[in-house]
Amino acid sequence: MENNNAGVMSQEIMQLTALTAIEKKQFTLGALGAVLILYVFGNAILGFGLGFWYYEVITHHRSMNAMEIVVLIAGQIFITYKFHMYWMDKELKKLEIAQTHYMRETHTSLKKVDYFTRNPWSGLAVDIEAKEIAIIEGNEKHPTDTKPLILSWDKIKDIRYFEPDVSFETQTISINNGGLMGLGQNLLLSPVNKEVNKSRRLQAEAKAQKCTGLYFELDDIHKQQAFLRMPKQQAPQWITLFDKLFDGSLEPQPKPMEFPRPEDVEGGRMTLLPKSE
Repeated sequence: MENNNAGVMSQEIMQLTALTAIEKKQFTLGALGAVLILYVFGNAILGFGLGFWYYEVITHHRSMNAMEIVVLIAGQIFITYKFHMYWMDKELKKLEIAQTHYMRETHTSLKKVDYFTRNPWSGLAVDIEAKEIAIIEGNEKHPTDTKPLILSWDKIKDIRYFEPDVSFETQTISINNGGLMGLGQNLLLSPVNKEVNKSRRLQAEAKAQKCTGLYFELDDIHKQQAFLRMPKQQAPQWITLFDKLFDGSLEPQPKPMEFPRPEDVEGGRMTLLPKSE
């Protein structure tokens, strides 16, 4: 069968390297937990920038008027928004650069590609005729430094899917003043507790996501194992594909096919979450 990669990398497949509008929206929603941290950071910068203003208020023993309070609150919201958008744009660009690199490297390393994955954390492509698989484990900090590993089928001893449980401890901030005053203060803190725990849950999910994917056991003295991080919407379906691949029932494709197909994945192509430090 002829090489089906010629001209495709620069057209159909390269169009897939950019994140879709849905994926960007998913990342934006998933990153809302970072707003709390950015809000605090924004307040610190705002407080530094308005230091002379606070100094004047204190030294002249006067209270801030309504306009000054409005300006202060507006400044906090504006700074938080700007830092949040800057962080998201930076992370989205990194994801697109990584995804482009992984797809280009795996496709060009094989003579022919029948099936491939599309995600910004690892690369995977399959050549049925040559009985070869190209994989890139990925590197979150330096994705473009990674190179593909070409595996013949007889070198793959086992492939497993793993998804760790998401666990985190809830946190409650309360004030023990007693009486109606303490009750009122704790009611006011309820939304804060909700957002704090939401942020902790998102961080736990992001941490678990880093360990979710395919684990390869290899018959190689230099490299015994490989891990391909994948969204949980993709990885289990690749196990089914590999089962059919090794029993000889997987059909070749006339041109590279993204797998799983977007219409076959619940919730779209993938779910993006912010990285946890």
